[in-house]
Amino acid sequence: MIKNEFSKNTLSLISGSIVSQAIPAALAPILTRIYTPEDYGLFAIYASLTALFTTIATAKYDAAILIPKSDKEAINIMMISVIMTFIISLFSFIIILIFNQDIVDFVKKPEISNWLYLIPFSVLISGIYQILVMWSTRKKRFKRLSLNMVIHSSVNSSTNLALGLGGFGVVGLVYASLLGQVVILWHLLKKTIMNDKKLFKYAQKTTIKRLMRRYKKMPLIALPNVIIDNFRMTGLNLLVVYFFTTTILGSLSLSFRVIRVPMSIIGDAITRVFMQKLAVTKKEEYYKLLMKYTILTTLFGLPIYIFFYIYSAELFVFVFGENWKLAGEIGSISSIWSIFSISTITIANFLTLIHRQEIVLIFSILYSLVLGVIFFFFNTGEFLTTFSNMVFSMIFLNILFVLYGLLVARNLSKT
Repeated sequence: MIKNEFSKNTLSLISGSIVSQAIPAALAPILTRIYTPEDYGLFAIYASLTALFTTIATAKYDAAILIPKSDKEAINIMMISVIMTFIISLFSFIIILIFNQDIVDFVKKPEISNWLYLIPFSVLISGIYQILVMWSTRKKRFKRLSLNMVIHSSVNSSTNLALGLGGFGVVGLVYASLLGQVVILWHLLKKTIMNDKKLFKYAQKTTIKRLMRRYKKMPLIALPNVIIDNFRMTGLNLLVVYFFTTTILGSLSLSFRVIRVPMSIIGDAITRVFMQKLAVTKKEEYYKLLMKYTILTTLFGLPIYIFFYIYSAELFVFVFGENWKLAGEIGSISSIWSIFSISTITIANFLTLIHRQEIVLIFSILYSLVLGVIFFFFNTGEFLTTFSNMVFSMIFLNILFVLYGLLVARNLSKT
């Protein structure tokens, strides 16, 4: 019997992550023989643009849901987040409407034009779902979140398979993604209303305005940070298409999905529990908690990523087919980066919760600048060499960021 609450909650999320990752992993050898690298590359463009808007959907007010001691205040922050999500979804529709042809011309793929209009709908669904996830984290409903991961994975993977066999191509990947989002939103929304509908009566206009002012650092500092952070990933995808090909982007996309599975299972699960724990921890214990997490995630991740570094190329060809050899080579390089990336997630959340978002913003700007410099000024014309240069530059910044976060925690623990 596990007595420690932190361990219980972490184990609950990790178990859900493992099952949810196992489902697409089991189907991956089939899906990668149905969908081509170019299909995955086109879907990566759609997913990147969706993620870019989704991460700004709540104006980062959702991160403040964990902070208030009172549920009455937290429910008002939740409503602020919902309002912002509707506004950003509408804004994304206007952007797509205006720049649809420019996006099509940039990637040189006319077939993406029509389904770009699905992005605003996906942004709305994903934004509201993220708000509900933060609320569930606040209420320590980790088993529910774990179940939701499994539901999403099951729906998304089975729909991918069915539409792929039906010959839908990249559109099948888009529709499967949307259906998975709708199903898990409905499930979590229904459960949340069932448990907490009495709290919604405390949502008031005056309180909403007051809390918007109190947590103004979220949109003013944390929001620019996530915009830059996600623009970096979207920018990476677009730069790969611009300087290389959509097929290479497809290989990069699959490689990231596979290599980041351990980081998702270990990092996301422990981080979500960590955030809830940190919100109720005295500052004297910050350094101890951060150090414990950093060591824990490194110990879990290191042997896995050493394995990927050595065997990734052969593994991808064996599991996914000869068309995905490049994805395996990318995976070998990415595995080194992933070892150093896990801890940065929690360091960023820690700095946000102690209202030091400006530091996260500075590092995000540095990450983006390095990405641009590598591709525009140190691009060798050979993708793997250029990608390697980028990875090792990012690792250096990751190490600096983690060390800085630990230093801040240690100083706070002494005051």
